[in-house]
Amino acid sequence: MAFLETTFERLAQIDSSYSELKKLVSEHRQRDPEIETWWSHFSCAWDELVRQMGWPGGLPNQGFLRSVARVAFQKARGRRAEPIVFSSPIFGASSPIGMPFPPSFATIPTAFGFKICATGRDMWHPLATGHYSTELSESLITACLARFTDCFVDVGANIGFFSFLFASEAPSDAQVISCEPSTDNARLLLAGIEENGLSKRVRILQVAIGEREGQAKLHLNALGSGGNTVVDVNGASFRRIMGPSSASFPKAESVEITTLDTIVRKYVRGRRTLVKIDVEGYEKQVFAGAADWLSGDAAPILLYEAWPNSLLSAKGRNHLEVGRILENFGYKIWKVERPSHGGTLVETWAARGQARASETGNYLAIPQSHFGIEEQLPKIDTRVFGDLSRLLDLQRFVQICLNHVRERVGKSVPPDS
Repeated sequence: MAFLETTFERLAQIDSSYSELKKLVSEHRQRDPEIETWWSHFSCAWDELVRQMGWPGGLPNQGFLRSVARVAFQKARGRRAEPIVFSSPIFGASSPIGMPFPPSFATIPTAFGFKICATGRDMWHPLATGHYSTELSESLITACLARFTDCFVDVGANIGFFSFLFASEAPSDAQVISCEPSTDNARLLLAGIEENGLSKRVRILQVAIGEREGQAKLHLNALGSGGNTVVDVNGASFRRIMGPSSASFPKAESVEITTLDTIVRKYVRGRRTLVKIDVEGYEKQVFAGAADWLSGDAAPILLYEAWPNSLLSAKGRNHLEVGRILENFGYKIWKVERPSHGGTLVETWAARGQARASETGNYLAIPQSHFGIEEQLPKIDTRVFGDLSRLLDLQRFVQICLNHVRERVGKSVPPDS
């Protein structure tokens, strides 16, 4: 894929960024304790990577990171190279080692060529690598299907990653409709549209999607731009499943809510539509409000998340409930699987008549009019992209540490003469 070239260009920056970081720390660590703190953050992250990789201890020598990046790049391109195996991501779904990040606005270039506008609380997230490391298969599916569809409806668009990904891969006349109810996210989404020059191709609708028209309360996740939900976070089912995490939603805002049937009547002009749905437990309500569209001749392809432990399903069998709804509309369901499953991006949902949940929580639903399109998905060993993802995580983290140290150096007081 084309983004591999851009990926290596970014990976090639690891050495220069690391060298500058090391030089600045050596020159200024004595006069500013925060510079020493950021160097400690980098050292901890590096030690964890060394442990995972089985590399010799100590900090990297000049040229080492670039050579490792080259091996991963060659492997992704299908060229012979020694394997690099990462047992797990460098960073998980929370800020590494409790690091504070500023809430300032940032424009982040991605490995797919477009840019994302994010706040400080999201800058450490894998989205900065060009794809969500936990949603790599979903990114590849979206990029592939963009060539076979003429419209993309992004339900729960967040700050626009999948909207921009589709726009970057689809023909220039393809339509993108981004539905995002959060005021803060919609602001960042608009900034991303302007940054990428997509104002004529991407339409923002600041609405939630459900089964009816009206108003709803959107509970805002304090831990990042994602995870906002119109599900009642104070309800018994939410507390039973999510436990103390319900405290992560201290604020809410009133938002307009509409249906997909309304969206398609007002805005969708294409006949081959891909819909991405990420609504944090509200999937059944979204499909209930799309009955006309899903049962019609122009039924869309769906790439959706069904929470394994649904906030609205006491038995945690939401994938079954949502899947059965779609099967009744004539859809065939495929599980979206992690890159570790070899070259397969999707697997049959109902194996031997017994539906099994996807490990990712994500599914691809194909209507009868598009049966067979799954054969167009790339037959690649997606595990190689895991190597690139982890190295991009490291490259991004080195750059974050460097940016903070640069800022501190600019503010540091010269030593007494």
